[in-house]
This record gives sequence, C-alpha cells and structure tokens, in this order.
Amino acid sequence: MKELPVERPVTERESGAVSPDQVKKLQSLLRELCAMRSTTQAALPVRLSPPNHDETRKMHDKLTGVDALDGVKILFLDDTPQFHYPILANLTLATHRRVERIAYHGESLQDLVARLEERMKLCPRPHLLLADGNLDLLPSSEAADPGLQGFAVIAELHRRNRLTIPTMGMSNVGAYRRPFKAAGADGFLDKNLPPDRFVQALARRFARTWAEIHRRREEEFLMSD
Repeated sequence: MKELPVERPVTERESGAVSPDQVKKLQSLLRELCAMRSTTQAALPVRLSPPNHDETRKMHDKLTGVDALDGVKILFLDDTPQFHYPILANLTLATHRRVERIAYHGESLQDLVARLEERMKLCPRPHLLLADGNLDLLPSSEAADPGLQGFAVIAELHRRNRLTIPTMGMSNVGAYRRPFKAAGADGFLDKNLPPDRFVQALARRFARTWAEIHRRREEEFLMSD
C-alpha cells in the first residue's frame, strides 16, 4: 500500500449499563439496515424486521472487545445481503453505522474494480475493504453469469497499485484462506463463526493491521529524517 487514508476517528465504547436512549439509537440503525430494496426483500422467505429493545440490548452486550472498530468506515463487498444480515447488523453496532455495502451486480472484474477505486477516492474515505469469497449471485438471488471471487478483486486492486486501505476476505469456504493471502489480503475471516464472534475476530485482526501500518509509518519517517 503506497498511500494510506487519513487517521480514523477513534471513540471509546462506554462500559457498564447501556441507557434506554442508547438502545433506541442502536435500534434506529438496525431499522435502517432492514429497510432494504424491494428486490432484496422479495427474495427473502421472511421479511426482515429490526430487533426489539431487548434483542438490541443483548446484541450490543455480546459485542465485547470491538473497540478497534469504533469510527472505522468499512466497505462491505458482497452479492447477497439477505444472507449477510446477521454479520451486517453486528458490524453496524460495532462501527456505529459506518458500514457501506458495495453490491455485486454481475459486472466484469475490471468494472467492479473501477467502481471500488472511485468509491475509495470519495469522502468519507474508508479504512477497510471486507470482500466476500464468492460473488456469484445478483441482489435478486439470481445466478450471476459470470461470477467473481473476492480474492480476484483484491489481487486486481494490488496489480493496478490502487489499494490505499487494508483488505480482508471472508468466506464459509476455509480453502479460500490461501488465495486471499496470495492476493495480498491482510486477513481472512470464517463466515461460519457466530456473527458476534465474527466481528470480534475482525476487530482483533484490524487492530493488528493498523498497528503494523503505524509501525511502518514510523520506520519510514525515521529513515527519511
């Protein structure tokens, strides 16, 4: 990575009891997440509905150890949001809404990479790209022809020397760990994990990656002094 984004804002997650007002704010974030496009809702066996007050509180209480994601802007590259709703809901709570889906619509690798490049230039600038392993369905759940793999997208971004942020892959196929690593991804996450543990693993990996970025920055500064 040649160029890195400006410093991300960092806020500390409050410890202890969560006030009713805070729970209401969290519920409003999940309500927006559930208000998906009609094409997406039509593909679902059951219409998504936001969790109630108690469910929201329980989700929040289970998300311990994710402070590293506070204030982090994540680009979430996937194809079928209905299957990723539990992960997206937990990421929404952990980042306080700073998750932006980049949906795959069946375009070519070059066109998708170009769209990602344009988005990474815009404000607010993202801090992390999280790419799904298989991009083989359209938002309507119809099969995409042809499909793509997330590691191919990351590899192409590296090839074009256009990556300015860390990247991580995710899949329920464990064998994808190696191609994501070969593509230059900074980490791999197993989608078979429960959603809260998935987000906790992402927070740990992102914290290590960000620490390594700062270490390299300091070394480059000392060498240039």
